[in-house]
Amino acid sequence: MAEPPAWPSYRIGPHDSVFALGVVSVNYASLEFALSGVFANVIGLTDDFSRALLPKIGNEDRITLLRQALCGRDWPADLKDHITHFIDGFKILAENRNQLMHSNMAAVTEERIALYKSNRRDGKTILTQINLADLRQVADEMMAYYDYGSMISNVITLLSYPGGWHPPDPLLAKLPLPRKLEYSSLPNPASQKTAAQTEKFSPGPPMTLGSAAAAKLVLMVPTNEISPEVPKKKLYETGPLSRLKVKFPPEQSENT
Repeated sequence: MAEPPAWPSYRIGPHDSVFALGVVSVNYASLEFALSGVFANVIGLTDDFSRALLPKIGNEDRITLLRQALCGRDWPADLKDHITHFIDGFKILAENRNQLMHSNMAAVTEERIALYKSNRRDGKTILTQINLADLRQVADEMMAYYDYGSMISNVITLLSYPGGWHPPDPLLAKLPLPRKLEYSSLPNPASQKTAAQTEKFSPGPPMTLGSAAAAKLVLMVPTNEISPEVPKKKLYETGPLSRLKVKFPPEQSENT
């Protein structure tokens, strides 16, 4: 019996690099799942509502909301430091994913590819060259931060139990920050930043959602979607989610 023709019949790029890009895509979906757990716990939502809300807002707004809500949490300093570190890592990995998934590919060698795309700011073409090992590292870092974020969510859950959580926790080890992919308009992009050179977050002014984002964020939130430890409506009326135009159904009287 004849072997079926190989798929695809057209040229895409080096097989291993294309496969690594697929793993990046799959692992980023897992990383977003871990983010939803951290988001739900920090802001005070149920997991289901967190997963419904996150697709409606971009990563910049997600990160801003997380940072603002975390400031109001009376949690151990070590835990808050881990959460901040996870957010920092997620920000880099999300940017790496967006660069990779929106790039065109050109093969340089079997172990190296060139990726190029249009810069959103000025429309100019920007590019980078990346080895197979570095591409695999991006995927591996996403999976490592998925595990890290999942562990953080579990630790937050432990806080509500007698005895809670006490640092240091050998199971909750801080990961190195991921390496940020650097694109450049120059023929030979500058070498990538090391973790130590990665820009750290510094608190800025309160978030202001763009009009396009705000227009989509008129949400009807059933009160049973708010975690029990968060007073009903309070977080949405006065906290970081107050800018999201969250609406509540009319409260029912006790006699109803």
